[in-house]
Amino acid sequence: MKFVKRLLLGLLSGAFVLSMAGCGGGNVPAGFERIQFRGTVDEYTSAYFTELCDIYNRTQGQEDKVYVQFMPAADNYLTSLATLLSGRKSSAQVLMVNDRNFKNYAVQNRFVNLDSLLAEENVLTVGENGEPMLDIGALPAGLVDRYRVDTETRETGAGTDLYGVPFGDNPQVFYYNADYLEEIDVNIISVDEEGLEDYNQANGTSLQPHGYAEYLENPMPEASPALTASVNFAGETVYKVFNDRIPMNWEEMIFLAKYLTPEYTKANGKVPAAPSAVSYGLVTEWWFFMCWSVGGDCVGLDPTTGKYKFTLGDTSDNYLVTKPVTVNGAEYAAGDILRYRDKIYVNEHKSDFSEEIADQTLYVLPSTYDAFEEFCALSMPTGEMISSTKEGYGVSPNPANMGQNSYKAYFTEGRVAFANLNFSEANSINSTKIGEFGFCPTPQYREYEGGSLDADGNLKVIGKDGYTGALAEANGVAVQGKAVTGSITNALVIPANSGGQEEFVAAAKFIQWAAGPEGQAIIAKSGALIPNQQELAQSDEFTQNHPNSKLNNVIVASRLTETAEQGDWSYLEDGEWVQIWANVLNGEVRNATKTLEAFFDEVQEITDNALASDKYKITITTK
Repeated sequence: MKFVKRLLLGLLSGAFVLSMAGCGGGNVPAGFERIQFRGTVDEYTSAYFTELCDIYNRTQGQEDKVYVQFMPAADNYLTSLATLLSGRKSSAQVLMVNDRNFKNYAVQNRFVNLDSLLAEENVLTVGENGEPMLDIGALPAGLVDRYRVDTETRETGAGTDLYGVPFGDNPQVFYYNADYLEEIDVNIISVDEEGLEDYNQANGTSLQPHGYAEYLENPMPEASPALTASVNFAGETVYKVFNDRIPMNWEEMIFLAKYLTPEYTKANGKVPAAPSAVSYGLVTEWWFFMCWSVGGDCVGLDPTTGKYKFTLGDTSDNYLVTKPVTVNGAEYAAGDILRYRDKIYVNEHKSDFSEEIADQTLYVLPSTYDAFEEFCALSMPTGEMISSTKEGYGVSPNPANMGQNSYKAYFTEGRVAFANLNFSEANSINSTKIGEFGFCPTPQYREYEGGSLDADGNLKVIGKDGYTGALAEANGVAVQGKAVTGSITNALVIPANSGGQEEFVAAAKFIQWAAGPEGQAIIAKSGALIPNQQELAQSDEFTQNHPNSKLNNVIVASRLTETAEQGDWSYLEDGEWVQIWANVLNGEVRNATKTLEAFFDEVQEITDNALASDKYKITITTK
């Protein structure tokens, strides 16, 4: 295995729900408040939920005078959830609710406001210094803010009231088949971007901050085992290096996928042949990591009408901020990317921002449409047009190619080398086609000095014709988009109809422990989620002990949780507005039967009208 100088070195999979007796079903000790905790479990998590409740009842529960009974949810959890929350009295005092279902119930006042229950005088403490058992402020804001809402104004996000506590995260992460990369002579390393210069100085290496790069000279001459050289698409002998700690940019992702797509390797005839079982280089169904990286999204607030609109087709510039600036009343720091309403304001008042654009205080990034077009081209066959100007890359299967196969099945069957899957799916990847696999960051928009492609459209080689591979900068700020992914979270909530103040206080005590370091350490052993506690999530205890021994580089998934965002289905009261356009996208556009121009002609107005209807009243502060 050509893993060189490796420095070190899912959330609940929701399909399989077990029926079993709830834990903590014995007699409730005298003087204790009994509460029921209900949530979904599967074959990988059920034992740890049992352990969670048993340990609480034996330890912290004794001090809290609270006794917890865990009740696994039935197969029809969404139906039973609706029944529990709308009935006269919920039998469960603590529920697991995911971000996709949370807002609809929250704005109906179905949950107890946790701000008062978790106020300073009610916070449980641990240790001699009285540290809070659960420090909400220390959890990733992107997870916590999903469960904040003002039930009167329907504003959501930071600054509003807390109604749920994140119970871990299930980020979307890129999986890679290490055996396949070895087979085509791609050298795998694990060197963090932060500290890369120090690493080079200490080890006599000349690595550049790339997820995938080709070097004319060996960048790690003293490495053991030695790096392997091979031929690239231009017929040059180079050192191909895949660094699974640094995001690939879009061009790098596409070129590495081409090396693993038989259509390209056979046509070239010079490069190593793609592994025999492989059909495509990668597979993904999510556009989030590409559009979000440049500040785009599928919905944005129109500053003129004050209504939300469908924005995947937005062709106006996005902007990276390189100096502190105020736009449309909003303050931005260097490294931020303008949100939709503010970048629209800039584009409609460009004369007012001519100086900031000229000196690159506002650095122009690709439009949302450009990013979305690039995503769609991944699975568009070569020779087919995704739009009037863009041909497909053919490095990923489209929905029609996949048939009844799941994205995970494509990976486990060895038909792709990279797959964008939920973290939780790592538990069930046990295939003879995979000897070793790992995580790498989701690709990110990144610019390099001199660009990534040469005049012939090939990936530039570091060390050739003066190309250094250095990351481009504007006003001292790296020219890169957000390093971001989507994720699914579950939160612990207290149903408003589950009792009175005594029950609410008892439930809040259990939530503080279960969502705190002790509870998260127990659930984390399942390997099905990233703990909400970042110190634990990035510790060797967690990252080096995943139940699947074939898996490497768990730290990447843990870091992604720090910036992970909720998907489009979780933005508003429900996801019906998504269905309007998603069916056409996946059924026609990505199957080469409808161009992007025709797609937006068909769905733009319909989706805009749906978003502007009285049905959707939630305000998303980040859009």
